[in-house]
Amino acid sequence: MKIGLVFSKTEEGKLTSNGDYVSWLNSFASSVVIIDPTEERLQDIDLLVIPGGSDISPSKYGGTYRPEWNISLPNRSLEFFDDVVLPQYIEKGQRIFGICRAMQAIWVHYGGKLIPHVDEPTSAYEDQAAHFVYYNNKFFKSGSFHHQAVNHQD
Repeated sequence: MKIGLVFSKTEEGKLTSNGDYVSWLNSFASSVVIIDPTEERLQDIDLLVIPGGSDISPSKYGGTYRPEWNISLPNRSLEFFDDVVLPQYIEKGQRIFGICRAMQAIWVHYGGKLIPHVDEPTSAYEDQAAHFVYYNNKFFKSGSFHHQAVNHQD
């Protein structure tokens, strides 16, 4: 299986990603293709994996902004990907796996709204879990920086 992994791009133009994603994907993919989020040419891949990143601006989904929510500044390269490149992959019928922010971006692409701020605990460390995930009859701890969430009420 050939997997495309979307990297983030810093303001200085450097491509970055969590190294754990690359290692994890390499454990079962025949190859992992690094995707520059500002490159409009679509890659020939079997699966597109889009990791998380900075907050999605409330203006993208008709939400409101309040300074006390501490919403991070948008990453311009990911915003470009959301607006220009992601729709092309969707139109192509590409299989997509969106993690964290990416799942929210896909939701917004289809007209969904986000809850711009959720007062839930956050943690970057698994031993200080903010959330629990239930899978295959087991609970797993999960760290999280989330404070935005899919709003499936609207």
